[in-house]
Amino acid sequence: MTVPAIAAVIAVCAAASAGADEGRPVVSASKPPAATRPAVPLPPLAVVLEEDPGGTTWRETGEISGSLEVARKNFQRSLAQEGWALRKAIPLSAGAGRSSLFIWQRKGRELLVMLWQKEPGKCGFSWGIP
Repeated sequence: MTVPAIAAVIAVCAAASAGADEGRPVVSASKPPAATRPAVPLPPLAVVLEEDPGGTTWRETGEISGSLEVARKNFQRSLAQEGWALRKAIPLSAGAGRSSLFIWQRKGRELLVMLWQKEPGKCGFSWGIP
């Protein structure tokens, strides 16, 4: 992934994070049939709140309990079990609203996962395949 492409992804991530924090829906669409959804393993405690099967924004957005570090470890465990390897972790912000973007790779495909702390003990997540 080139530097301009990463910069564009970061801009989209920041906008998605801001929208989710303000209570605005980030993505909205009906659920696709299970056969057409990509097999991206989410941690057991992850709750999907919004989906966009069209691929124009994040595929799924939701919440997971725990700190940002706990959420990261839970995603890492779930994805690694399915053969995804972490390629890059990009911290986007620090402090109370801290967030990070993670780029995963498996069999030549990339997966973007963004995690952000919504409040103590609760994180938001979004994932998409570019």
